[in-house]
Amino acid sequence: MHTLAELGFAWFPSLLWRFDKDWKALWRVTPWVRDKPSAYVRRHIRATTSPTLIPGRVPAAEVAQLAEMLDAGRMLLYSSDYPHDHGRDALETLLGTLTDEDREAVLRGNAAEFYGIGVAAAS
Repeated sequence: MHTLAELGFAWFPSLLWRFDKDWKALWRVTPWVRDKPSAYVRRHIRATTSPTLIPGRVPAAEVAQLAEMLDAGRMLLYSSDYPHDHGRDALETLLGTLTDEDREAVLRGNAAEFYGIGVAAAS
């Protein structure tokens, strides 16, 4: 597994869409690529939450759509980027759009799985 740290993630769904679109046009040239490129990325790459690179005034509904397209509950690892302050509004909006299970995964579970460590659930 690999992680994309401090690159944001708002751009990630459009890149995955483009990978898949181009692969569909070229699949005969690359018969060894059996799954969509986005499936390989989703299996092997994670992104961190800070900075989000989501503009501060994006409506929560659009942030929720971004989270769904990215499968944020699986793809994101919490990061604070301390001591840098990128603002918490976009991250708090993102976390507010997630289910309790996905929020727990982003804040703790995904990192525990990624690094192979045990993490106690928040109480």
